[in-house]
Amino acid sequence: MPAPDPLALYKAVMGDAWGEDYQKAKVRKAEAVERTDRSYKRDGKPSVRNLAKKASGSRSAVFKRIRKGGCKTRKSLRTQISYVNDKAALTFTNAMIRLGETGQLSEGQKDSICDSWQDTWRGSSKLGFTSHMLLSFPPAVSVDQVRDIAMDWCEHFFESGHYEDTWDYFVAIHDDRENNHAHIILNNRGNDFGTWFSCWRDGIVSPQLMREVQADIAEKYGVVLELSLINIS
Repeated sequence: MPAPDPLALYKAVMGDAWGEDYQKAKVRKAEAVERTDRSYKRDGKPSVRNLAKKASGSRSAVFKRIRKGGCKTRKSLRTQISYVNDKAALTFTNAMIRLGETGQLSEGQKDSICDSWQDTWRGSSKLGFTSHMLLSFPPAVSVDQVRDIAMDWCEHFFESGHYEDTWDYFVAIHDDRENNHAHIILNNRGNDFGTWFSCWRDGIVSPQLMREVQADIAEKYGVVLELSLINIS
């Protein structure tokens, strides 16, 4: 009998933000280290460019729709919401839910979201009835700034009606890594017309549009983000 995978829960909840993308990131990191070593060996000190990059860090607008992060059952949605909620510095949702002092959903509130979303699901979905997305920011961006930017960003895409419909969502802001970030879990079934949410180059919205709006909103809160066409989407 094969040994259990210690990362099984993480993979089930977080989707395929692992595997191929993780290996590519390792390769890119190794190549960057090699380039830095070469520049140091040429003259005995790191290049000005590498010092500047190390000091400033990446300022890219990072948006990612997590592959295989969609939930196909109420149980998997409940597990995913619990995972991101219970590690969150704070959370919010478009639903009229009053959060407690912890800033997180209670067990009953988690159940309420899962029940209401499940009621809109019909048939089956190969990629899941929900979407799991991520907005990430440079290290200097505070939790409060991430919250404000993510709130405006979600309102723009999911509540404004500018993109054929409106959608229910839940957001958890995490500060457990160097880069504060927001997890967005979205019910793919639209509230007004039943429009199915899609995020790809020819979808309801594109990953690049998501990043552009992230950068535009961030600027209002004093956060300057760079746009890149090579971000993983």
